[in-house]
Formats: sequence, structure tokens, C-alpha cells
Amino acid sequence: MESDNCCVHCGAVGESRENVLVHCSYAQSCWEELGIQTRMTSNVSFPQWVFSYFQLLDENLLLKIAVTIWAIWNRRNEQVRNNYSFSSYRAVQAGLNFLSSWSASRFTPPHIAIHPSLPKWEKTPPGFIKCNIDAAVDNNQEAIGAV
Repeated sequence: MESDNCCVHCGAVGESRENVLVHCSYAQSCWEELGIQTRMTSNVSFPQWVFSYFQLLDENLLLKIAVTIWAIWNRRNEQVRNNYSFSSYRAVQAGLNFLSSWSASRFTPPHIAIHPSLPKWEKTPPGFIKCNIDAAVDNNQEAIGAV
């Protein structure tokens, strides 16, 4: 696959991850859809830009940023490989849907132990005999015991 080194989103010469993921008009639309202000100057690298948010935002918003980066890059690859494009809204929604599914798969409901109430031993009434019985079955042998 040959590339002309132009951003497939906006056509800017010299495709870079900073341009594809932050500066180009398509990326800007994605960040606007998410409500994220992009304040990346030319002397800041993409990793520095991402890590700057780690100190400012909560975990939920950081996860949204991560899936939006994935969605923008995925859209870029779809355009390059399959000549298929979709709107910034659709890209962001795809990322958020993925995040929702991923989050749901990681949720494990609290384990509630159910302890059936075992009957307490009671003395038998006069004239009765109590017989406790237990049984066990094994693939190789069977055993029954009575007390």
C-alpha cells in the first residue's frame, strides 16, 4: 500500500499522528463531539498532549479520550485501506459504544452468598428414634452410611 504522505482526513501534507489525531479538521470535529478542548501547540508531542489530560480529568473522561483516539485512527485506516469514510459523529459513537460494551463486560455483580438456613438439631420426642442418613457416590464405588 503506497501513501502520498497526506492526511486522509483533511489533506494536509506531511501526515503525522499529531495532525491525524488532534490538529486536522476531522479530528477537531471528533473532539468537539466529545466536548474536549484541544490546546496542543506545535512544540508539544502527541504523547505529552495525552498525558497532560491525566492530571486534569477523571477516569471516565480519560477512557472516552482513549476510545476517541482509537476511533479517529480506525476511521483513518478505513479510509486508507477500503476508501470508506464516516462522519466524526459516527466515529465518536463507535468509540463510545465500544467503551460501553467493554465497561459492561468488566462489571461483575457483587457475589451474594446465600446460606440456606440449616435446621437445628432437636431432641426427639419420647418414644421416637432419630436416624441420620448420609450417602456418597463415587465413580468407582458407592457407599451409604447410617448413624
